[in-house]
Amino acid sequence: MIKSLRISCIFFILISFLTFLLNCSQFKQNNPIASNGVIDLSTWNPNIESINLKGNWEFCWDQWIPPNAEESQWKENCNGFYPVPAYWKFYNIPGKNLSPFGKATYRLKVILPTSFHDSYGIRWTEILSAFQIFINNKSVAQIGVLGTDFNTMTPKLKPDRTEIGPQNNQMTIVIWVSNFNHQNHGFWQPIYLGKWEIIRNTQVSHLMMDIASFASVALIGFYHLVLFLFRTRSKEYLFFGLFCISMGIRQLSVEDHAFIIFFPDIDFDFYIRFIYFTVLSIGIFMCMFIKSLFPEEVSSFFINSAIGVFGCSSFTLALPVRVFTEFFSIIFVLISFLPLGLTTYLFKAHKMKRKGATLILIAYLIFLQ
Repeated sequence: MIKSLRISCIFFILISFLTFLLNCSQFKQNNPIASNGVIDLSTWNPNIESINLKGNWEFCWDQWIPPNAEESQWKENCNGFYPVPAYWKFYNIPGKNLSPFGKATYRLKVILPTSFHDSYGIRWTEILSAFQIFINNKSVAQIGVLGTDFNTMTPKLKPDRTEIGPQNNQMTIVIWVSNFNHQNHGFWQPIYLGKWEIIRNTQVSHLMMDIASFASVALIGFYHLVLFLFRTRSKEYLFFGLFCISMGIRQLSVEDHAFIIFFPDIDFDFYIRFIYFTVLSIGIFMCMFIKSLFPEEVSSFFINSAIGVFGCSSFTLALPVRVFTEFFSIIFVLISFLPLGLTTYLFKAHKMKRKGATLILIAYLIFLQ
């Protein structure tokens, strides 16, 4: 019984480790950082890597400044320079208390290397919940429909990339954003600039890795569901199978959102509910799996309380997205105590030398990463 779970946990560890290495590959040391709305990339080699355009962008709250506006209009209407990626509600603008719901303009001037003459591209993951990107006054991408309130905008979540062609020694990026639909708002995930071929291939490789991770983990899950059909008394097979399937589905809805490749026209509200429901399912099945493995070491009160929080939280998904995502900021604080409790019980099982406890503990610690 435990042998099958051991093999699956080892496989799960390998998949998690490979995914971790892929994510680590995105972090480059000593990259230039934007300061006062300008990023100097004159010494950057686009043939080697793409670059995260992080740093202080110019920010204009409650305004959509035309990309070709005079500098005097920018100076008059903008609020200063603030970090990207970040939620705008955390920007400390004198005399203003920014809400997650509103509209804004971001601007960044980019100094490019003079020796590079090939085509550039940009790539983004999550900018919520509708936006339009301009390069040198020209619109190059639009996701969703911008609006001035909840009724006039159409939200959309679609990580993508676009080719922007060869550029001169300097270019200006302007991004209009509106959000009246989600607590996660604005320019809160990075945008990348690079040689078009690298940008395109990077997104494809990330999507393929996510799909491969989903297929591998889901296969483990279905395998254990089949085992459960023949060993119905071994509930750990059922819970581990459901946990793996939920984890696989979740892998399709992180950062690059490979799920959208298969369902490009999926409704925004439905998709957000689906993501949160998947997260809750992972928590429930993980609790039930660990409890079924180590019933004596794991407190029933703790597990039942955790499942109760997850279960009650699922009812909030019936509320509008802009409402339940606010509740989840509180719920996630409660959920953050779960890993501490489960780790304590797994260490207890390890100390008691329960069969399979050490491997399950290692797999769980990697899962938390």
